[in-house]
Order: sequence, then C-alpha cells, then structure tokens
Amino acid sequence: MLARSATVVLAVAAALTLSALAPLTFASDPDALDASIVLRAGDNILGLGAVTSVSGITLDSVGNWYAEIDTDWGVSSEDGAIVRNGAVYIREGSSAGTPPGAEISNFDDLDGSATDTGNLGWMVQISGGGVTSSDNLAVYFGPNQLFRNGDPLVLPGVPAGTTWSSILDVKANESRQLLVMGTANDPVSGFVRALVKLQAFPGGGFTQELVAYYGLPQAGAPELVEELEFGIHEFALSDAGHAIYSALLDSAPSTDRTVFLDGAVVAREGSASPVPDRPWQTLSNTQVDVNRHGDYVLTGILQGVNDDDALIELSGNVHIREGDVLPAISPLHVTALGPPQVVSPIHLGDNGNVLWVGGWSDPAKPGVRALFLNDRLLVEAGSTVIDGELIESFEPNTGGHALSDDGQTVLLRCRINGNQHAVVRINIGPWVSLGRGLAGSGGLMPCLVGAGPLLAGQPFSLQLTNGAPAAFATLVVGFGELGAMFKGGVLVPQLDLLFNLPLDASGERLLAAPFPTGAPSGLPLYCQFWVQDAGGPAGFSASNAVLGTLP
Repeated sequence: MLARSATVVLAVAAALTLSALAPLTFASDPDALDASIVLRAGDNILGLGAVTSVSGITLDSVGNWYAEIDTDWGVSSEDGAIVRNGAVYIREGSSAGTPPGAEISNFDDLDGSATDTGNLGWMVQISGGGVTSSDNLAVYFGPNQLFRNGDPLVLPGVPAGTTWSSILDVKANESRQLLVMGTANDPVSGFVRALVKLQAFPGGGFTQELVAYYGLPQAGAPELVEELEFGIHEFALSDAGHAIYSALLDSAPSTDRTVFLDGAVVAREGSASPVPDRPWQTLSNTQVDVNRHGDYVLTGILQGVNDDDALIELSGNVHIREGDVLPAISPLHVTALGPPQVVSPIHLGDNGNVLWVGGWSDPAKPGVRALFLNDRLLVEAGSTVIDGELIESFEPNTGGHALSDDGQTVLLRCRINGNQHAVVRINIGPWVSLGRGLAGSGGLMPCLVGAGPLLAGQPFSLQLTNGAPAAFATLVVGFGELGAMFKGGVLVPQLDLLFNLPLDASGERLLAAPFPTGAPSGLPLYCQFWVQDAGGPAGFSASNAVLGTLP
C-alpha cells in the first residue's frame, strides 16, 4: 500500500506529526459533537406561526431535514405542516390535487419518506371534494398522487375484486420506488395485509409488484404468510430496492415470526441466531433496516438468560448485545436496547453506521438513556448540552431519531428547556466505529472518535479518552484492515503508519490537523490506539478502531 499511495501516506503522516507536536488539548464528547438545535418550540415559521410541537422527523443525504409540526395558527385545520430546513414544505389545507376540491387534512409519519431529489414518498389523509372515510388515504411520490384506499389491487396471486382498504405506511428510495404496507379487502379472505413495491414514473403513474401477501408463501420458507407486521420500523426499503420485513407464518407460535430480506429468511424464532447455542426466542416487534448494499440490521430476544438476551444483529453478526461493555460507558455494560417499555427503532447507513437508543448499568443514573452510533455515545439524556441547552429527554415513541441513508447525519427529536419540543441535527461525517477495543486497568476500554469530513484542507481529528493516565500509546493508521490477534485483542489497521504518543494525566489525547491534498476518493483510513497498560491482558489496552472513508 505504501508504494501504491506513497504521496497520501506521507501527507497523512505529516499532518498527524504536526498535530502530535501541537499543545495537548481535549474536548469532551458533548463539546466535540458537531451538533446544533435546528428547530424548537416557539420558533416562528414564516406564514404559519410559532411551533408548539414536533411529531415526526426525517432527513436526506444532501443536507435537508424535515419535521412535522403543529403551530399556534388560529385555524385548527391549517395549523400543521411539514417543514423542510425550517420553511413550510406542505401544510394542512393544501390542495390534494385530486379529486378537485380535496385538501390535505393530516400527515403520515415521515420515517423513510425523504429522497435526495426533494420528493417525499408517503401517505397523507385527505378530505373534501367528495372524499369519504373509504377513500381518504392517498399515496404520493412528490406532487403526484398515485392511488388511494378503495382503489383496486390487481396483482398475480391476489384474488380478483381485491381493493385497498387502508394504507398503513410508505417508504421511498432514490430510484422512485415505494414500499407500501396496507390492508387489502380480499373477497376470499376478508381484510388481510399486503406489502407492495411500486415504481413511480416522473409524470405520474406507476407499476407494481407483490412483495408479500396473506396466504401466499415466501421463497425462503415453505409455510404461508398469516400476517405482516406493520409497525413503521418493522419493514424498510433501501436505495437499491432491497425490502426487509417481518411476517407471521402458518407455523407453531414458537417458530412463526420470521424476518425476510427480498423473500429470503434472515431470522426466525426458534432458529439459530448469531450467538452460538442461543436461538432466537422472540422476534416480536422486531425493528429492521436495510441499506443499498443489502446489509441489514434487526433486533430480537435470544433464548436463555435474561441479562444478555437482547441483541442487535448486523447481517448475521452480533452488533450490540445486552451485557456488552462499550468504550463510551466502560467499565459499565449495556442493560437495555431502547427506552423503558418502548420499542426503539434502529437505522442502518450505507456506510455501516447503526443508530440506536440504549441504557447501561450506572447506579447513579437509573433508567438513563443515550443515543448511540455503533459503540459511540452521541447524546445522553439529562447530561448532554447542545447550543447551551440541556437535552432533558428523548421522544420515546416511533420516529424519535433518524439517520441519513449515507450514514453521515443524525436527526434527534427531544425535549429541552422545561419539556419543550426540539430537533437536533448531528453531523457525523464519513466515520464508522468498528469496535474491537480491549479493556485495561479498572475494566476501562479506551474510546477513539474520528471527526471531520476528510476533505482536502478541512480539519479532521482523532480523540482518545479512557486510556491509562500518563501512559505511552501507539496510534496505528492503516489504509486497509489487518484484523490480527494481538496482545489479547484485535489489531484492526494494517501497519502503514505508527505514532508513539504520550497521553495526558487523564489518559486522553487529541490530534487535529487539516486533511492533506491528493488523497483519492474512496480511500479507507483505519485508526486504532494501543496503550501501555499494566491492567491489560498482556500489558496493553486498545481503543475501538475507527474507519474514515474519503468521499
């Protein structure tokens, strides 16, 4: 690699060397977080009034964020809106397009609705113009209304005369595809669930294909579908058209819930999980997501001991498990995946980032919850301050947080300043935490965070905490992954660059420099600290590895 990218290697080495000679400073995670409050109760929306509440959020990969709000507008049928970047995108009372005289009266949730072209693919409730409760739910892509409940559902395998009875939720992608979950009025079986993928045309109109339907088999299982799970995070659509969804099969209750990816089984109750000898016990209310590469993420409960039975699976591997010690909370361990008594969504970016909410075993903070990106703690309820405001709590219901498809931006719905609604945007950049840290003295695991856009001349940084105080450490930087067993842990980067650096009295180090010129797009940058630590298995502890991929 050195011969192939010598200029890049030397440039990165020079940047980090200059940084290593700079005065030692450190910013704690809340201060270092590139985050801001983009919307809060009381904000004035031009032509609509002051925000009173926020009930849904989403974002795209080109910098736009969306929020569903209510305001103090004097007419209740016109006081709600979807705002994009703080300006009205569409409001209650707007024309529904068809039938003539119909207006938008209510909005569907926004999860999975935004595309980089500025179009939303979603369902809204309409009224007026002769619309009744049997045809008041309309599916749109951008300005084009595609169909409404009451319209026929004509597809192979679906009995003739079947109509859409209700539209439950819609996802959209960059290929103008929509994944529609709804209830069909089937003249043979009655009211049943249907999952259909649409291909919308630029001028209106669409084609469609059946993904899953009551009484029909899936390619990966012999049993028939009895029910489709229809929670807004129980099915998802990627930009490449991959569909992941959860279904109940005509099987014993202990083996009926199954997660499918493009018709193939990826998890099933009673079947093997990523943890040896711990099959899935329940996939009830499983939360799922899928990215353009076909990687998927799902939640479930394992058979066996309750203390470590909750699991986030990432494409057949353990990603986060109850009982795990993460660098950000070391030496404490994960005790919950999600808010208390609430199913919390997870999101998967195209770069592999996984966004989730969890709690840990801090006796001083019972019930504390934080927003995590992989093993990195982003925002802790009751502790993190952003723009001078304490983040008091998260919204516990669905649609409380969102991740852009590229995995580089986070949106969080929360409460600040005496329980007021707010929306926080967090810029992650092209960084992914790969885990694989090694605990040292006191059970502490060093924590490494990479930040910055990795663009020529723009600042980037590597921040280490939780190292042994005043110890010497080696920063390993590689342009590929080694993944070798070393000193009781895993040495993740290739050995392209090595920097021997002292840590301060708190076991911390900050390296920051402008990113060099000449680095090719797509170049991977693997980084990991190894710290001299008598409490480690072989005299060393190690941080989690981070991967930055040049845009």
